[in-house]
Amino acid sequence: MDLNNLLATDTQKKDPAFWAEYLKLAKDMESEALRNMGREEIKERSMPSYITEAELATFDFPPIKWVVPDLIPQGLTILAGKPKVGKSWMVLDIARQVASGGEFLGRSIDQGAVLYLALEDTQRRLQERLGMIRQEGDAPSPHLTLSTTFPRFPDARGRLLEWLESAENPRLIIVDTLGHIRMERSGKEAKDAYQIAYEDLTELKAIADEMGIGVLAITHTRKAGAESSGDPLDAVVGSVGQAGTADTIMVLDKQSGPGAAKLLGRGRDITEFSFKLQFSDETSRWGLAQALDSKSALESAIWLHATSDEFKGADLLPMCPEGTTVAALRKALSRMKGEGLLIGTRRGHYRKANVATSECDVTDVTSPIEGSSLTFGTH
Repeated sequence: MDLNNLLATDTQKKDPAFWAEYLKLAKDMESEALRNMGREEIKERSMPSYITEAELATFDFPPIKWVVPDLIPQGLTILAGKPKVGKSWMVLDIARQVASGGEFLGRSIDQGAVLYLALEDTQRRLQERLGMIRQEGDAPSPHLTLSTTFPRFPDARGRLLEWLESAENPRLIIVDTLGHIRMERSGKEAKDAYQIAYEDLTELKAIADEMGIGVLAITHTRKAGAESSGDPLDAVVGSVGQAGTADTIMVLDKQSGPGAAKLLGRGRDITEFSFKLQFSDETSRWGLAQALDSKSALESAIWLHATSDEFKGADLLPMCPEGTTVAALRKALSRMKGEGLLIGTRRGHYRKANVATSECDVTDVTSPIEGSSLTFGTH
């Protein structure tokens, strides 16, 4: 029976059973409509579109929109890492910094609404962690929406679009973890890891591209032995399918030493980076950790004269060691940007990142990252 036939019956409209049947049919129809909508849009996107080089040269494209400058651009980003390495702490911090217009790894962030799907957490744990991340005097943000349950694809698409339509200035959706919203598959269909990764991520990327936002999906790296290439980025689960779909892939890789990690990133719109990080129990946040005393004389001079305000890289040449060429200065600036010491603001211009160095006073603390006891600056 469809909705029209049901409404045409003489059933008493006040009967609760009538409305239960009505809502069930409406939900079934909505789910089918969402599935069909997804198929039609995918079909439309697959139609070829041709353009000449001369026509393309006349286009005036807007600049790339950044969720986190230099790290997370508009589009689909994958963050992978081993269990308990601190991925959820990192993305919860990112969520709050975007929602409040704060900063992450020394980068100032434009404020916008965030939907964080914390599908491996509870509301109690989220409340505790957010309370630890918030600095004294910070108020809870009304622009950060949290959910610990969410439907799988294809129904997930409709729910995500609903939030995007209702949110004011949406900028970021976080899915923690990707496996919890993937469409359920069985038999032979469930064994094709490439196709599964491709189909699920295609849905998320389409939403990011169509709505002009960032989508950050969390997943795991493969077990030991899968990193034989020596490149941690190759250890992302389903990496072939994911690398072919995601705009950016990042890996949070545990390093020797308590609370130490490295954040590696590669993508279509970012400069490849490798940041040394340290987790602070004092702030419950990841931060840059770089020992500057090991830098070359050229990089030490750059760091000494760089400022937290924007500066032109070429202007540092007179302060560099004698004999430094423009090419050497450019390479050093690029290397320091890749290590997270400098932040690129526009072509040829930079500003100094906020970095914790080994020169600060220290206290011993215990980290909420499993199995680590940390040493951090007290300033």
